[in-house]
Amino acid sequence: MCTARNWISLICMSFHLMCMAGGLVFSSAPDRWGYRRAIKVFGSVNLLAQIAALVIPNYYVRLICYAVMGLCYTKFLVPYAWVSGFVMDKHLPLVNGAMTGYDQLVVIVLISYLITVSRNWFGIFAIQTFIGAVALLVVLMFIPESPK
Repeated sequence: MCTARNWISLICMSFHLMCMAGGLVFSSAPDRWGYRRAIKVFGSVNLLAQIAALVIPNYYVRLICYAVMGLCYTKFLVPYAWVSGFVMDKHLPLVNGAMTGYDQLVVIVLISYLITVSRNWFGIFAIQTFIGAVALLVVLMFIPESPK
């Protein structure tokens, strides 16, 4: 699917705007619902939107899916809050930095793949979606509600 650059920019903008909206609306959800339930809800909705964006070759569907993924961005706040429950305060900046750095590896791998291996994005996003689904299942099966 070849799409004009300004339409792709609209998808990116919708993702980031919905990230802000989701942060404003849902930032207290992990505290109100519990960490495990917040990951279950936001992670599952995000995964469904990611799968739909991957397999449905329609621009408007992808626009909506990226907006939903942005709205569910709160799922990325939960690990930081969860880790802060058992890491000593003096080590928290280091642990948060390591988690953020590891999270950015996804972007590095994606860009490296698109530049060196193939410009076809479907394969790398399919692998990313599969890994995300497996990680979500592992988290939901083994991670307790609280680190304490």
